[in-house]
Amino acid sequence: MHMQDIWGYRLAERPTAKSHRPSHRAAVHGSTLNDVSYMATLEVAGKLDSIVSILKQCCDLSGVGPWAARYTSGVRTCQTHFYEVGSWPGGLIGPATAFWRSEADTILKKSPESVTRVLWIRMHPAVVQNVLSCLKIASSQISENDRPEIVDLSGDINAFELVGPRTSQVIHGALKLASSRPEVKQFWQALANARSPGNFSPGIIAGLTVHDPRLSYPPANSKVDETHPSAVTTLVPPDSRLARSEIWEQSVRDELRTPTYKKGQLDRRRSENLVPGTQLRPTNNDDKIPLLLIQHTISCGQTNSTTNHVSSQPLHGWTIILPPSWSMPFLSSLTHTGTRVVGFAARHHQRLETKSLHFPHDYVGCSAYTDMAAKQAQTERARWERTPKGKRVNYEALGTASPWVSDWDGLVGEHSPTTDTVMADLMPADHGPGSSPPITRKPWLFLYSDMNQLVQNLAGSPEESVIPTFATEINTQRTKRGLSAISIELVTELFGTAMVAVHVDMHGRGNPQDRAILYGCESDDVAASWKTGIESKELAASPFNHLPILGYVTSGGFSLQLGRGHGIAVVGLKRLIEMSKICQGKVLVRVRNLNSVVAPLGTVTLV
Repeated sequence: MHMQDIWGYRLAERPTAKSHRPSHRAAVHGSTLNDVSYMATLEVAGKLDSIVSILKQCCDLSGVGPWAARYTSGVRTCQTHFYEVGSWPGGLIGPATAFWRSEADTILKKSPESVTRVLWIRMHPAVVQNVLSCLKIASSQISENDRPEIVDLSGDINAFELVGPRTSQVIHGALKLASSRPEVKQFWQALANARSPGNFSPGIIAGLTVHDPRLSYPPANSKVDETHPSAVTTLVPPDSRLARSEIWEQSVRDELRTPTYKKGQLDRRRSENLVPGTQLRPTNNDDKIPLLLIQHTISCGQTNSTTNHVSSQPLHGWTIILPPSWSMPFLSSLTHTGTRVVGFAARHHQRLETKSLHFPHDYVGCSAYTDMAAKQAQTERARWERTPKGKRVNYEALGTASPWVSDWDGLVGEHSPTTDTVMADLMPADHGPGSSPPITRKPWLFLYSDMNQLVQNLAGSPEESVIPTFATEINTQRTKRGLSAISIELVTELFGTAMVAVHVDMHGRGNPQDRAILYGCESDDVAASWKTGIESKELAASPFNHLPILGYVTSGGFSLQLGRGHGIAVVGLKRLIEMSKICQGKVLVRVRNLNSVVAPLGTVTLV
């Protein structure tokens, strides 16, 4: 594996194989495994009402939050976003996965009068300190007697992320169940005969207890029983009894921090078997490891497609939550089943293939994205400067204004970014007294659960009622969750600097790359000419300097699922609404890579 020092860890970036096609093939038809133990985990423990009041100040308000009854029972996970305290829709920090300890497990430990609920929040390590700070600020507003306890469990939880239709058989074959609960046995049987993890309820949580996987090494893949009637996966609904697990207990995790037997001791026990190769039988002294098995789905989340293009299929898999120090014993058994081990670059590619946002690459405006973009720009510029002038790209001749970092400030500023200027740090340039003043307006990424309907409403409204309509949508969600309404002046500022994520699908040839520029049109005549010459080579080669910039591609490449170029881009909300009015249907844009002189047409749809 190629390793990289990033986010405070030394992580596997990608296999030494020269192509990502084998990893994509394994994710679609087989199984891939990625060690995601670097993901941070925060534990919030306290009364349910106190925890919910904190979450409503920090989480996304446009969708169903972790405080909903479907999640508080502890039977499924909730995908949400964290924001600075009381600042929604602005102040985005990053995505997170939240799940509660099972109600059945909680009631067994405490009396109903003094129930202490526990919530785990898993997030990217780049934002853990920001989220922790926001949770503490929100909890400080609660009385000290009812204030929840917030603990950082980073380094105390290990995790594997498996993706692919064969992951259920991989887990069933590599692990041996040690629990005798009837609901667990029913789930384990359904897992063996599952065609895909997508057969289970989205986000379902199963609490299992398994034997030390080294006892049954080498494992054998479990196969679906084609003749038995149970070959069709038995419907296993989310159940609070199924989600019970001892891994929530700190004392249990501390006891399992060091395995009882080392590999050499197990090998000596195995050598004493009369028949070579016989698997060891578990004894009372062998470790029994509690874990959580969580179903996850990678998809764009769109229920209805607004284009005629073929939609990408989602990827399903399992996330295994383990006690500390047990990654290596589980890794040996899981990889011996033929699962392909991938790095964090494959996670980015999997989300690009499924048309879903990836953090931090597609979260423009977040501090994690800013840090990542700055480091990437420094690396690419150093490589460009080392290249001889005769072999490197001449950005000045191509009219590329920002070759290293996309000009997001200029995108939402008072003046429109153009392609006939050059970055000051790239080439020396004279700035006279008539040059544009520095831009102080900061862009922010606007995430909304029903973005398609919102943009349609704004595009269909008269110009004077666009901002009031936008303010009504925002303040309705804020007041519903107990937050104060935003003034019309602040809403006007937010509307002018808001950005939204979109899909970019190319027409015919064309492969959008990272930081590619999206050009819009300003008149109905230009939009009509684009519609009549969608795949025209003459149109792709026509001048684009006079066209306004709509946005930039944050993640792009050739999609192996779609069979054409595809990308995730971020565009200005105000300009997208203007383009929707002009195009009256599909929003057409011209896409130009930084090293290209042609700009073929593509279609933009909301994520």
